[in-house]
Amino acid sequence: MLPFKNCVLIALLFLGMAPAATAQTWDDVQNLLWNEQNDKAKETLKALVAGNPADAELNYRMGNLLYSEGKKDSARIYYNKGIKPEDKVNYNFAGLGKLALDEGNTTAAIDYFNKLTVKDKTKDAKAFIFVGEAYLNASKKQTDLAVTTFKKALVLDKNSIEAYLLLGDAYLASNNAGTAITNYEFAYEKHGKLAVAYNNIGKIYITSRNYNEAREHFKKANEIDPTFIPVYRELAELYHLAKQHEEAVKMMDQYLALSGNNDLETQSRYASFVFLAKDYPKTISLIEELMRRDNSNVIWSRLIGYSYYEQGKYPEGLAQLENFFAKVDTSKVIASDYTYYARLLSKTGKDSLAVDNFNKAILEGEPEPELYDELAVLLMTQKRYFESAEAYKQKMLVFGKSTSQDYFQIGRAYYYGANYQGADSAFAKVNELQPTAAIGFLWRARVASQLDPESTAGLALPHYEKFVELAVDATKFKKELIEANSYLGYYYFLKKDNAKAKTAWLKVKELDPANAKADEFLKNAK
Repeated sequence: MLPFKNCVLIALLFLGMAPAATAQTWDDVQNLLWNEQNDKAKETLKALVAGNPADAELNYRMGNLLYSEGKKDSARIYYNKGIKPEDKVNYNFAGLGKLALDEGNTTAAIDYFNKLTVKDKTKDAKAFIFVGEAYLNASKKQTDLAVTTFKKALVLDKNSIEAYLLLGDAYLASNNAGTAITNYEFAYEKHGKLAVAYNNIGKIYITSRNYNEAREHFKKANEIDPTFIPVYRELAELYHLAKQHEEAVKMMDQYLALSGNNDLETQSRYASFVFLAKDYPKTISLIEELMRRDNSNVIWSRLIGYSYYEQGKYPEGLAQLENFFAKVDTSKVIASDYTYYARLLSKTGKDSLAVDNFNKAILEGEPEPELYDELAVLLMTQKRYFESAEAYKQKMLVFGKSTSQDYFQIGRAYYYGANYQGADSAFAKVNELQPTAAIGFLWRARVASQLDPESTAGLALPHYEKFVELAVDATKFKKELIEANSYLGYYYFLKKDNAKAKTAWLKVKELDPANAKADEFLKNAK
């Protein structure tokens, strides 16, 4: 691939932004259209028509370009302008026939088409190409007739690139992607260097989710013609689907530099790619510019609100999403809107509303484990312990799997909610799944201490002992080891096993030389 700066230079020269060395032709206009440079194509074609006002094909092409923009009255002017009274055969009959089809006047349309093809007896392939185009691109497509007509054109001119491309389009419109690909392949085989054909095939593979084939065809289009602009956008979309967001932004940067496309839809799409690439300041800058151009589009408040959240600007983000929800059509709200709104509400102290919106996000979107986790954590901070446990249990049910961490959090929620039997069961499951992890035994010991507050039954004893055995890192578990050995010292004191009690309190003293309880026991034990 050529370096990007070279690509831009070549494109500028290619697109007529440097003085032309030769007179321009329809092929130059076609290249501009393939490159989505419609305004330049129209200017060039107008100049060609002005220089050749009686040229039937140029008038037809001009009419078609206007038709594609929805300007049917203007198209009719050019179609009629291209017909001389003495003409019995003229390409512009195809244009008038297409307008007749749009008006529901099939009889008049067929009459125009028959005039052009002389009831299929003409030897001019373009006559059939233009009639086929009318069937294909009329408001109510007649793709079967388009296919038949393009095939007649190819009988007369088996090397017609235009016929192969349009036949591919007709098959694609008929949901026959395989045959469409075959005809696009014929087109580039005949041409030898036709980026638009490779690009068309790549788009088909995108639709069928064959992303590897799509990438290969887009890369081929780019290799044979680095000035072909649309392929950069298609590559950006492909990288977006592959979640390679930084690559998607790079391709869109090249597309925008080459195309000069500054329309709101394209810039909005670009901003979404920049957001996904985690360039939040740039996202905000792009959206603010879009808002200056059109402040009626409330959808843009979505991305700017998301971006403020990611930057830690929570009040600003909340203001944007509150504006969004106040004005947006509810049919356009997506699950991530509720997710970010919930996060922003939580960060600004509106926890109850945050819970409501996390629940909406879970109901409206594809299941995401992180949402259940965030909801459960928020419920814990509100001391809604049983609801927090239920959120974790619901996550386990939805995803059909559970982890020791899930059970650990359920155990903590039940513990703080004083459901000690539920907590004990949860921590027992933690120990089953992670038998060498000290923390599960610590918490099961704490639960047992609540069930045996005077320590007379020694319910916590085996769990604290197991914790002490596993917690070999005294620095990491210093506080917890003091807790465990304090229990052991007290329990053995109650049981009058002074030797074991002393061993435990000496361990406490080692970890915390100023520990008053250890000092008291050891003083009395002398």
